[in-house]
Amino acid sequence: MITEFVEGSVLSTHQLLNTLLKDQATSYRYLLVDPLKSVRLDEPLALANINDVFPDDEFNAILRPDLSYEPTLCPHLILLAKPGETIEPELLDFMITRAEKERSHYKHYICAWISSELDIQHLAEKIIDLGLMLGRLMAPEKPSFFPFYEHIRLQLLKESLSVEPLLSGLFNFIHRYTYINYYGQLIEINPANNLPMDDFLSYSQVFLQNALPYQEEAKATFGLVKMWQDNTQTLPPNALFLSAKKLLEAKSSGLTNLEDRLVYALYCLIYQVDLISIESISPHISAAILAPGSLKRRLVQLDNDIWVSIKQNNN
Repeated sequence: MITEFVEGSVLSTHQLLNTLLKDQATSYRYLLVDPLKSVRLDEPLALANINDVFPDDEFNAILRPDLSYEPTLCPHLILLAKPGETIEPELLDFMITRAEKERSHYKHYICAWISSELDIQHLAEKIIDLGLMLGRLMAPEKPSFFPFYEHIRLQLLKESLSVEPLLSGLFNFIHRYTYINYYGQLIEINPANNLPMDDFLSYSQVFLQNALPYQEEAKATFGLVKMWQDNTQTLPPNALFLSAKKLLEAKSSGLTNLEDRLVYALYCLIYQVDLISIESISPHISAAILAPGSLKRRLVQLDNDIWVSIKQNNN
């Protein structure tokens, strides 16, 4: 089951506390952070400060195979509370403050809150296994670790998977996985009563076809959504997926230049139309395929009446 908490635009300490209390009696509660997003050394949750305050058995690196040469670059688990224990209010405030600071950023330092019966070492191993499994599905010819815990990537998985258990089945080794999505919502993934991992793997081709292709240009997708947001009053609830889909369509149309693909996708999203199907615009796309990097100039130079007509026809 996947739950979205959408009350208000700002994550509250109350919301987070309620989530972390659900498994208090039986679970360890962890914070997952990603040092690839740098934070100031004077912040309480910076790795150096955590290392000074938390005992070694409450602080554990998740050694990504591609980053294990430098453990400080790898994601880390921090034990917030053991079964039966409460989380210090001051620590909750630190996490909320940090999460709010980076809400509009592509990279987040605060990645997730995890409730699990696993101790910190075994949980770290399970997270590595999941990242490697997804990496193999993403690129069978050249598998690598897939950082599923990045909020943009996880939200893209959520929006692009048509079968919800396929997402929650990923987390069958924990009680609850909670993260803040692109839209500032607190998302809770509860793997209870979902597909066992063996069944999930049997759906791997569906997963590969329906979800992983949209991960190819996650950072470009993030930038595209922000541009789309600047040009519309309200984003649809699956804006990330729609943006990633348009970027893929731009690529399949023959546009090799990233800026051209972003321009194509942005115009399609703003005007809610497939540009390549419009007779007066299609030749300009074909020209940009032959002259990469020229699509923006070509579209800007079009007569304004064309855009007015497109907008009127799609209202």
